[in-house]
Amino acid sequence: MKNQDKKAKLTPEQKEINRLREEVRYLRSKLQQKEEEQRRRREEVVNEGVDDIKKKLMAGGMNERSADVLSLLMSKDTDTKK
Repeated sequence: MKNQDKKAKLTPEQKEINRLREEVRYLRSKLQQKEEEQRRRREEVVNEGVDDIKKKLMAGGMNERSADVLSLLMSKDTDTKK
């Protein structure tokens, strides 16, 4: 009951402040989700590129282990973990 009484006593300005705080909280969480999604996508693209290079090296005659080592070195160069 006290919480309802407290909300009823809020001025319109206080209600607007509370609404804006909730909106800011919501937008921050959405931004964090988008940033995480972009980070995952960026890593995915880099990994796909490294895999493509490994396939081309193997097609050019390099053995699988050497191509794997080279692709791991390249993933370190691009600051991603394979």
